Amino acid sequence: MRFLVVGSGGREAAICWALAKNKENNVFCAPGNAGIAEHASCIPDLKPDNLDGIVRFTVENKVDVVVVGPEAPLVAGLADRLEEAGILCCGPKATAAWVEGSKARFKQFLARHNLPTAPFAITFDPRSAYNHILNCGGAKKIVIKADGLCGGKGVELPDSDEEARSVLTEFMMNDKFGEAGRIVIVEDRLVGFEVSAMGVTNGKTVYGFPFVQDHKQRFEDNPEDGPKERRREDPNPNTGGMGAYTMNLSPVLRGDIARLMKKVVDAFVAEGIEYRGFLYLGLMVTKDGVFILECNCRLGDPETQVILPVIDGDFGKLCYAAASGNLSSVPEPNQIAQALGVVLVSDVYPGKSTLDIPLLALKDPLGPGIHFFDAGMKLNKKGVPMTNCLGRIGTVVAVAPVLRIAHARAYENAIRIVPGDFGEVIDFRTDIGWRALGRDAYDNIDEVVEDSVG
Repeated sequence: MRFLVVGSGGREAAICWALAKNKENNVFCAPGNAGIAEHASCIPDLKPDNLDGIVRFTVENKVDVVVVGPEAPLVAGLADRLEEAGILCCGPKATAAWVEGSKARFKQFLARHNLPTAPFAITFDPRSAYNHILNCGGAKKIVIKADGLCGGKGVELPDSDEEARSVLTEFMMNDKFGEAGRIVIVEDRLVGFEVSAMGVTNGKTVYGFPFVQDHKQRFEDNPEDGPKERRREDPNPNTGGMGAYTMNLSPVLRGDIARLMKKVVDAFVAEGIEYRGFLYLGLMVTKDGVFILECNCRLGDPETQVILPVIDGDFGKLCYAAASGNLSSVPEPNQIAQALGVVLVSDVYPGKSTLDIPLLALKDPLGPGIHFFDAGMKLNKKGVPMTNCLGRIGTVVAVAPVLRIAHARAYENAIRIVPGDFGEVIDFRTDIGWRALGRDAYDNIDEVVEDSVG
């Protein structure tokens, strides 16, 4: 089949890699990057927001299925436009993509269907939002969320009432996220651990992917909450994700989450919403059960980078089956290994770097079970991989039978990829997966790597 993948980051690099595993597939990527070009034909001038251009390209090149990486084109109606042109899209139409486009609307949807979520208030001005926070017992009891699309950065957990006031001002008055921040959701802060639950659906049947935990904050967790810090920064901002790993959940919990995903899809059906494509529920597991934090209409980044290398089956056929509404024509994918991914970033991330840095180790194979999914790499005139002035550089992913070995191999290669002269301007978190492996695994990365790999 002929596929077009929309996007240019590490998630899209993993999708292109998975589609290209079937050598009979012809994979395009718009716009792609230098690393993606190893697995797909990139169209660098075709950007995700150019809906007319994407539709025109798919028709002219007889594309069978479009797989959309980022959420913005889906919210803007790309799937609708493709359907009008007779092209299948593995991604929901705008009439369903609002689940990510408006957090407030999705929270109301959950409430209508008695689906578990934290108590919340939707606010339209900073004064009423702040008063609600005080009535809830203060900033440490709540979470502040911008309503619209913010690139995964529109959620804040303030530590003080003053910080909460500042967040509300930035979101609602100072246009930090433009229109996306004019409406704010204030919800109760739940205590537990997060799970990224992703799958693919044809609108009725849901096939689940391996469960994953993402690490959103830029720097290592505080000593009282996790392993020793490598550096101390205050504040510790949320990012698009600094790493992820596959989780070993109990059979009971896996069943609870699978049933919850099906309940969400059934609720779509009850409201006449046609949803085809990837479904991503952000969950919090607490002592009182599993609660839905948010819903995304696409795969996660960097979660995709650790999911796709550990599932069996033909990913292209899976995307086609979901997009065509015939998901039961292919088997549900099984998890066959564990994976851990470490995101390499510039030292100024979540800001953008102004430096192009060579990554010489990427010229050589990284070894079996090791992947580097590029977030925006380029090649210089000599063909040497460069970081391309980005915040995110790419995700180093290791696949192994057990998570501890995957962790060691991922960090061994992360250390190898970072050039010695640039250790101060290329960074990564050293504690990805600590909740599963324990604090001791991160007290000395070098020793763990040597023991586990050697």
